[in-house]
Parts: sequence; C-alpha cells; structure tokens
Amino acid sequence: MISHYICTGNLGAPAELKNVGSGLLSFRMGVSTGWGDRKATHWVTCNLWGKRATETLTAILDKGTRVTCSGTLSNREYERQDGTKAYSLELNLDEIDIHPKDASNNTQLTPQAPSSPPPDEDNLLDGVPF
Repeated sequence: MISHYICTGNLGAPAELKNVGSGLLSFRMGVSTGWGDRKATHWVTCNLWGKRATETLTAILDKGTRVTCSGTLSNREYERQDGTKAYSLELNLDEIDIHPKDASNNTQLTPQAPSSPPPDEDNLLDGVPF
C-alpha cells in the first residue's frame, strides 16, 4: 500500500530545528480547503529528519512562507495539559518546495512571440501524404 500526501500552504510560525537524533526540522503549515462558506484551514505539522534538517532551511522557512510539501501522512495522538486526548496531523517529508516571497522571483512560463507569421491555415495540410 502506498500512502503519499501532497499539499501547499503557508507556515504559521518560523520552523524550529531540534537536536533529536540526527536532527529534526519541524514547522506547522496551514492548508486551505473548500470555497465560500465551506472554506477551512487545516493545520499540518511537517517534519524533516536527518541531514536535510539544516540551519539554512531554518533561516528560509519563516512565518508566512509558502511551501509545497509531500510525504507520508500520520495522525499522532497526544495528551493535552488538561489531560484530554488530542490528535495532530503530521507529514514526514520526502520533498519540500519553497515558493519565493517576492513575486518578481517567480518563474513563470510565458509564451514567446513567434519569430515568423503563423502558417496559412488553408495550406496547412499541403504536403501531407493522406
């Protein structure tokens, strides 16, 4: 069975680097779903383990940063301070794509103007053997 989750959202707070084993970078991102009256935001805790959890990413992943993340989704049960049970949606990351904050840095594919005029549609099929 394959379980893979991909989502895009914004960080609700700066990422935290924790020295757990080989390193853990953790952050929460808000993922918007629905539209109109049914619009909602789901909060997903994202975890990046190992060598990829670096200080460099901590500096980049600030509150409001837009990211696209993919990985394995799990639902972790924990106990709140008042003793009640709660659940946390967690994503153990395989990949993370960071979207630039400055719109001028966005890479957009724009069609290029043709260097020659388009072909005459009436003569388009000339030379086709069928």
